[in-house]
Amino acid sequence: MNKKLSLEEMAQIFHNRAFTGFAFPSLLWVKENEPAIFRKTYKILHPKDYIRLKMTGNFGTDTSDASASLAFDVGKRDWAWDILKRFGLPESIFPACHEATEIAGYITEECAKETGLRAGIPVIYGSGDQPAQSIGNGAVREGLIISNIGTGGQISTYSKKDGYDSELRTHTFCHSIDKAYTVYGAALCSGMTLNWLKNKLLHIKDYKLMSNMAGEIDSGSDGLIYLPYLSGERTPHMNPKARGMFFGLQLRHDNRHIIRSVMEGVAFSLKDSLQIFDEIGIKGDRIIASGGGASSDVWLQIQADIFEKEVHVSCVKEQACLGACIMAGAGTGIFSSIQEACNRYITFDSKVYYPNQSKMVKYRTSYEIYQELYSRTKDLFEAEVGK
Repeated sequence: MNKKLSLEEMAQIFHNRAFTGFAFPSLLWVKENEPAIFRKTYKILHPKDYIRLKMTGNFGTDTSDASASLAFDVGKRDWAWDILKRFGLPESIFPACHEATEIAGYITEECAKETGLRAGIPVIYGSGDQPAQSIGNGAVREGLIISNIGTGGQISTYSKKDGYDSELRTHTFCHSIDKAYTVYGAALCSGMTLNWLKNKLLHIKDYKLMSNMAGEIDSGSDGLIYLPYLSGERTPHMNPKARGMFFGLQLRHDNRHIIRSVMEGVAFSLKDSLQIFDEIGIKGDRIIASGGGASSDVWLQIQADIFEKEVHVSCVKEQACLGACIMAGAGTGIFSSIQEACNRYITFDSKVYYPNQSKMVKYRTSYEIYQELYSRTKDLFEAEVGK
């Protein structure tokens, strides 16, 4: 794909770089390596689309998942037919594409017998996880940014305009509502880093204890800085060979410093996405924290101080599931609008985490060093030192 398509062409059409794991390159791999299977292919579907097919008997997909396939013209909200033809893919295998809240069909008698669901229930097309999580967090207007620290990490936002980073360091996909867009940056190893530290290095029994230990150390971890690239990195480096690093270790450092520096390093990696948002004109007045990172008061305050924005925490713990329910309710007329449902079901903790001015200044210096560490060592990562 990189040989046949320029970066500018991918930016204009896909708004994303070509990566393994996307449906389009995976399909090209099947075409090349498993031609017999490829010849028998009738339709390609995302997992939820296949489940919906079994529920309603109808083929189809939605713009949010389709735009995450890398076979989609994101701006036009339709398959990139010219590109698919250029790569020898038949148009017939791509299902019709709809907006997420449109009704795709109704529960069939066969599905009713197998599941216990009542026949005739309307089923919407649904969406990918990122737009659903956005709705479940109430981020359905511009100016709200979600910081999700789970296994990986994402900084995402709702955008009415079709905006994207020309260097393709972030991702822009179709949103599931309002014919809008979701823009986000992705970090590969966020909460997973803390899990690695807990189970493989420190052998500490729970995360709450780790959070308390980190809270005993001042901002900046006494000069210890961590790069969380244990499995490569996406935003902003797009480098599978990037590696993790502790920088500045001294005899005075102990487990508490290491834990806090990991939390800070993850927040720095997400700040990279916020910095790109700023460059492409996406502004946010507040952060909505979700995922495992939202369960630690210490980590929430670290995010507020590093992001330099107030941080709010949703009382909902399964935001993507709630977002899917809200879409279904709005699409079938149970709710008059997405906003009505958000107003009814989404609440936030009364505690707000405000950035501390003196800590913000300290973190700015640490962040500059954090960014410099990658730029100065990336050639060593390419050399696969130690292999």
